[in-house]
Amino acid sequence: MSNQASATFQMQKLLSLLPLHAEEGRLHDLVSEDAIIEQLDSSDSAAIVAVMRRIFESFSLLDKHELSKGNWAFVSFPASLMARSLVAAWAVPNQRFVDEGYWEDLAFVEEQRVLLHQLEIGRKRYHPANNAMPIRFVHVAWAVIRFGNAFLLHHREDKQRPDSKQYVLPGGRLRPSDYRGNKLPAEVLKDLSSEKSCVASASLPNTLIREIEEELHLQHGIHYTFEPWRTIKPYRAVEGGGNMHALTRYEMNLYTVKLTSLGETCLLNHIATNPKQLLFFTLDDLVQGKRLDGRTAYLDALHEDMGEEFKELFAAIPDSSGTSYTLAKPESAVDLPSSKERPFLRGKTGKECKVLVPLDDFDWELILFLGWCVRGFSLHDVSDDVLVLGGGWVKLLRDEDLKAAKETTNKLAKMDWPLLQFSDGALRLGIKPEYTYFSDSLFSYKYEQSTNEGGWIDLYLKEQKTRFAVLVGQQHGFHIPRNIANVIETIHAGKDTSSMPAIRDALKSIEKQNSDEVTPNVALLGLRRLIKMPNNGKISIVLSMQKLN
Repeated sequence: MSNQASATFQMQKLLSLLPLHAEEGRLHDLVSEDAIIEQLDSSDSAAIVAVMRRIFESFSLLDKHELSKGNWAFVSFPASLMARSLVAAWAVPNQRFVDEGYWEDLAFVEEQRVLLHQLEIGRKRYHPANNAMPIRFVHVAWAVIRFGNAFLLHHREDKQRPDSKQYVLPGGRLRPSDYRGNKLPAEVLKDLSSEKSCVASASLPNTLIREIEEELHLQHGIHYTFEPWRTIKPYRAVEGGGNMHALTRYEMNLYTVKLTSLGETCLLNHIATNPKQLLFFTLDDLVQGKRLDGRTAYLDALHEDMGEEFKELFAAIPDSSGTSYTLAKPESAVDLPSSKERPFLRGKTGKECKVLVPLDDFDWELILFLGWCVRGFSLHDVSDDVLVLGGGWVKLLRDEDLKAAKETTNKLAKMDWPLLQFSDGALRLGIKPEYTYFSDSLFSYKYEQSTNEGGWIDLYLKEQKTRFAVLVGQQHGFHIPRNIANVIETIHAGKDTSSMPAIRDALKSIEKQNSDEVTPNVALLGLRRLIKMPNNGKISIVLSMQKLN
């Protein structure tokens, strides 16, 4: 008897030996496992029964209590139907559960995904040691492209799903064709389908180059260069687009990208024509995993790897911009005015001078809008006449707006002040983000007295409405040391700080703590300083700020 004929006979025999279960109630019979092995009467009987038992157990079909006594009994009538369906199919040569081309037919992708998802989620969830083995291995190269406080993300290739996160870093998974070595294709495939791949590390740069050309239309060497940044610890999840969905082990390498001037222009134009495919997320958006508009980022593996250091690590990534800011020194720092009538403050902190520019409503709203953009702050209700490109760059789509913006530039040029910067139809403030500040009258703060260890400040940058967008208000809270807390409490009490011995004696320490701990925190929202430290020892809070109770 051939192997196929023997298999058919054994399955037919097994089908007749399966225990019964009533459709209603708990009436059922049971069959001894030893009896099944004996009646199959084959040298392979024990192995066949062991395999079938493993299959039935994986679907929770057998009664565990009876099984512990060496008996087979089904837990319910539907469970017995499931077992019989499987064995009945295996008892007939060429029997199938699906059409012959089912797993190659794109019409069934979603159906296959549902089936695979259910199987793999169950396998992962109910693994006895909580350590299910991945059956899919993916090696990923991702590019980190940063413009100021904004990071570029790309819409995932998979279809929109209500329960899945939508955007990832540019890049993608390694393909066997990315390998450039001497191994045979079958050897490469085997290597990539294992936990310890020798091929992947050498091939991932090729993956990155290919993916960036496909997704961003940029060519390596002409438009950008890249450097390795971080290897993410292996990440496991039931994931994968479409029907390529299973418990997957991800090996991810991240690379920082530096654009050329030409590359930056090409990328911004590509973003402008693909606004739904390519989006910028602020650093806070990445930390939270979503933007204010609800669009989500799939960076779970990075969060798991970096933990609480995620924000700090991403904040240290170098800017990808290939276009230098025209105003890039501390002496170029600017406070943008709170209204068209108010002056700018220009110059290094402590040596600012007032600069009054004859602005109209358009000028002021544009400059404030661009200030929000270069800082990477959130926007809401962006006008259809504007494209926000990231890195502070925007495109004004109406010719009259673009013309008015150039007139604004001319007003500033008469004062020898290149505040606005144009590149291939896009514009931005020409000031480096860290030197772009806002008038202190746009801020308010709340102080909470804490313990002997210090206090807490909540700083608020007020929401502003412009014709281009609603500039969303910003908030940042931070701890202050005891000495600084004493200063604030003294000022709030209406007392002169220079007359307080505890403050006079700690003046050098206060000055250092203000410089090292307070000023960097308020600068995150675009405020030069919260506390002024004059030479006479009379410390003050920025006068035009509004205190909130």
